[in-house]
Amino acid sequence: MTLSSKHYWRTPDQQRRLSGVDAAAILSNQCSVAEIMKIAPLLNHADPVIREGAVSSLVRIGGPDAASQIAKLLGSSDSHMRTIACESLGQIRALDEKSKLYDSLQDHNPNVRCAAAVALRQMGDQAGLPTVILTLRHKGEHQIYALRCLNDITGRGFPLTKRGVQEALRWARLTKQGVNPKSGSSSNRK
Repeated sequence: MTLSSKHYWRTPDQQRRLSGVDAAAILSNQCSVAEIMKIAPLLNHADPVIREGAVSSLVRIGGPDAASQIAKLLGSSDSHMRTIACESLGQIRALDEKSKLYDSLQDHNPNVRCAAAVALRQMGDQAGLPTVILTLRHKGEHQIYALRCLNDITGRGFPLTKRGVQEALRWARLTKQGVNPKSGSSSNRK
């Protein structure tokens, strides 16, 4: 389960539609590029549950061809799908798509930025840590998600509460996380 999909409750009808996408993935466990291309059009389906299911199917298939299809969602107008795409690319460790994840660190949506940072960390790259800390500093509903991402990146266990946000910000200040000590500015890449 991805970080963001924990927030979704599905109706029986949505679960039925999602089951169809899952069936397509099960039938294509030994996927060729042609079979991946059968799932790819579902990434543009009008129903967000179907789109999310298609991403999940491609994650199970894995490989560079599936990752390439998932990466196309980073250009979606739907921030939830961009977040899921980042999370999914991290989950399958899509190293070929790293540059797109770096670009996603600049996304206008804070959840997308944080998901990109976690995805990069899953690939062994902590370049997104300053982005997560900057996102955590700006008040809003995104702070708990940013805190969850900070915990994933650092292995810390800050509680997912307002108090946890305060503790994390204090930790970041004390350890000078997210700031390049020589220039005093945030660094984006190692």
